[in-house]
Amino acid sequence: MGWLQRLSDGLAKTRQTLRTSLDRITGRGIDPPALDEIEATLIQADLGVRTVARLMDRLRAAGSELAGPEGSRRMTAILQESIRETLAACEGESFDEMVAQGPRPFVVLAVGVNGVGKTTTLAKLAKWLRDERGRRPYLIPADVYRPAAIEQLTTLGKQLGVPVHPSTAGSDPVNLARGGLAAARSQGADVVLIDTAGRQTVDEE
Repeated sequence: MGWLQRLSDGLAKTRQTLRTSLDRITGRGIDPPALDEIEATLIQADLGVRTVARLMDRLRAAGSELAGPEGSRRMTAILQESIRETLAACEGESFDEMVAQGPRPFVVLAVGVNGVGKTTTLAKLAKWLRDERGRRPYLIPADVYRPAAIEQLTTLGKQLGVPVHPSTAGSDPVNLARGGLAAARSQGADVVLIDTAGRQTVDEE
């Protein structure tokens, strides 16, 4: 199963879970307590606090439109419309355009929680940039808290024939990134891909 299929399956599962939760809540009628539950459900679905706040403002402003037997359907329509508007506002330059118009080297910093696939994604992106876009990528393994991540990106880089900056566990990630950026410039790289440590919202550093 390819990564795109896994992503699609994961999103389908999330969508079904969210749909089931909303159906359960709205089945009792849409009143202020139900709206509070809907807000909590949307936040738990990782829509983001600010996005959820905008969605809830729209729902609460709808008022009487949510009353009666068609309330649930109207609520769904409002949510769908609001989410489409939010996504449309995020549209901008394509990645190709950003790289072409950006500084040299163009820097991509991979961030995210543990286990989401940052390291392998950067390796795939490096291959795509080189093979499909004629770029000269340079990889910097800056996840200094996981020796396995450094080894993984180094191994992938060697297999792909993409240069990888030397890195050791316990190094200072900022100095490592700066040194890697300088090395990338000296080697004529035009895109630098930096792997970072997975972080959680409870992490202090």
